[in-house]
Amino acid sequence: MKYSSFLLILMLAAIRGIGQKADFLPKQNLWITQALDPIASQSFGRFDAVWESSTPADYALSSFAFGFQKSFVAWNFSEDIGFDIGIEGGVFTQFEWTKRTGELERYILSTDYLVGLPLVLRVKSWRIRLRLYHLSSHMGEDYIFNNRITEKEKTNNLYEQVDATVLYLYKNFSFYLGAGAVFRAIRHRKPLVFTGGVDYLLPLNPQASVGLFA
Repeated sequence: MKYSSFLLILMLAAIRGIGQKADFLPKQNLWITQALDPIASQSFGRFDAVWESSTPADYALSSFAFGFQKSFVAWNFSEDIGFDIGIEGGVFTQFEWTKRTGELERYILSTDYLVGLPLVLRVKSWRIRLRLYHLSSHMGEDYIFNNRITEKEKTNNLYEQVDATVLYLYKNFSFYLGAGAVFRAIRHRKPLVFTGGVDYLLPLNPQASVGLFA
């Protein structure tokens, strides 16, 4: 009984110490978003022309995303070491634009929903992110009607994944490499996922709100 009480006092003291050092809803996230990651929780709009066998197709595609990533608690243990826990979410839509009937028409093809829980460790110029997320994909009504899909199980696709990504910052460059594993899916998916790349960002104003990206 005495031993259990002693452990309980130690745990309460540790929780109190961590709570005093915690920064709730910090202004900045530790993780740096990869702009070209197709499931990064960010907001954007794009319009794509399509070629099939070197021939312009009779349709074009547009995509819109409305996403966010927010750290809700962070700990800065020193100038070089920090840790945060956040939440992210996003909605991704895809439309088709065509003149097959002689008039410009727009069809909604799909909508994807993402919600995730990222945990990020910062050590000097390194960032290490462990993330658990759920992604649910649904065919759009226009796509279902135009392709005469009548079976309910064909209209959605969802899975859960856990992944780890390491990022290194060097001046205006970001080098990153990651791996993930799908642990639940209603459709057959390969269990392993890998990602990697290099980003270059050159801010054009002091606020870094405008810049050149490659």
